[in-house]
Amino acid sequence: ENQTLRVLMVTEGTYPFYWGGVSTWCHLLLGDMSEIDFSLLSIVGDPGAKTRFDLPPNVRDFIVVPIWRVREALEARRDMPLMNLIRRKLRTSEAVVTRAFLPS
Repeated sequence: ENQTLRVLMVTEGTYPFYWGGVSTWCHLLLGDMSEIDFSLLSIVGDPGAKTRFDLPPNVRDFIVVPIWRVREALEARRDMPLMNLIRRKLRTSEAVVTRAFLPS
């Protein structure tokens, strides 16, 4: 049974958002280890930061964690349009929180 190795790479303030030595090293490492599946967790200061690198195909998950200028946790979800975020917030009443999260 041949299972693919999965690795979590965590970066802070570098890859794939900024050029430089560490970012280049990360990009080369990911690309050269194509037999390994990676999850990339990038901690960034700006939630609107744009990526500077195209991620290799073996990066299966890409999670961005902004640490500044974020009011709602879901703002970090790049796959969720702003209107969906607003709708979800409006639908989340105290009764919903009580029913979904508090033990009965």
